[in-house]
Amino acid sequence: MLIEKIQKSLNEVNAIIKRNEEEIDKSGVRFNIFDILGVSSNEVRLHSNFISELLNPKGRHGFKDEFLTLFIDYLMKEGIKPDALKIDTKNVKIRLEKSIGYINDSYNEGGLIDIEIFDTSGNSIIIENKIYARDQENQLLRYANYNKNALLLYLTITGKKPEARSTKDELTEGVDYFCISYNNFIMNWLKHCSRKSETNIKVNEILSQYIQIINNFTLPTNSNKMIEEVKNLIANNPEFYESIDVITKSYNDFRSSIKEVFFNTIKERVKVDSIYNFQDGKQLMYEINEDSDGFYISFFLVSNGEKIKNHDEDNLSQDLRINFKGKGIITKLKAGPPQIFWEYLKPFRRFLEQDKQTIFSLKDSATLIAFIEEHIYPQIESYRKRINAALKEN
Repeated sequence: MLIEKIQKSLNEVNAIIKRNEEEIDKSGVRFNIFDILGVSSNEVRLHSNFISELLNPKGRHGFKDEFLTLFIDYLMKEGIKPDALKIDTKNVKIRLEKSIGYINDSYNEGGLIDIEIFDTSGNSIIIENKIYARDQENQLLRYANYNKNALLLYLTITGKKPEARSTKDELTEGVDYFCISYNNFIMNWLKHCSRKSETNIKVNEILSQYIQIINNFTLPTNSNKMIEEVKNLIANNPEFYESIDVITKSYNDFRSSIKEVFFNTIKERVKVDSIYNFQDGKQLMYEINEDSDGFYISFFLVSNGEKIKNHDEDNLSQDLRINFKGKGIITKLKAGPPQIFWEYLKPFRRFLEQDKQTIFSLKDSATLIAFIEEHIYPQIESYRKRINAALKEN
């Protein structure tokens, strides 16, 4: 009987979804360049890049420091004192993913700053851009330690506070850092930028499309009608309650099981292996790991069968980082004990955000293995070739 209720629930919800999809197709809202390029939820490739371009007085938008001045005006409206905003808007530089050094063993120094705006007088605004990624250990604390005089902004979808692990409870909101949001602060700023850019059709259109992207993940207006229909369906059919709980739990369990099988299959087929053997007996090795953001490949040194954990005291570790950075093997200084460096495997930064069709297809073991061979093996082999070439040159 419960199975029949579940089938009835699915059929009625699917009918609502189908009607909504047809309406969206007619509206043309899907035809968004950022969605088409597959970067709409990418913190760095889209959001940090786009925001920093608008803030840059030398940006290709051609509006000089007008957008940056508006940004600062809106910060003042947030209650940030003018003393903290003494920055020469006409003479600033902007850095994306600025390295402030390797993360030390105490996790109180180092990392990558998403966006830094600074002028020749030493005034600085640091923006930590968080959309879906979790806070790293002591992340805001490390940025505050880097420049105690900088204005530190924590940007999230809703303006939420950072996790305690990011500040170590040593920073105070409204004093040491300020929270701003996409759904309020950034949206209002962008709309003002859009009004100011009405005389430039191309800039205005791009801003409009970006605003739509922000709308999609802060206030999904296109699906509001569909959600209301489903809510009414549930409200008027109490017998659906039990089946909906079962469907939700079963779907989440299914996705989690696919992810677990995926990772276990990777671990089985991609063993911990050596990339390079040094004359002193040390080995450069790699392995596949997982964190809350996805799957990544990490590279580390082994001596006498043990991972070298204190890189700051190991000359070879330091030399490798400098060498790999110079050869372009490390494009971002992602490192932390015991890793020399690490990088997320593409496209597995957030596995469960893969499109549903991909996740469903991976329940087939042959498809899963083919998927791994297509996407993971080439990345490992590319690292192997580049690392060996770089080390043989020395």
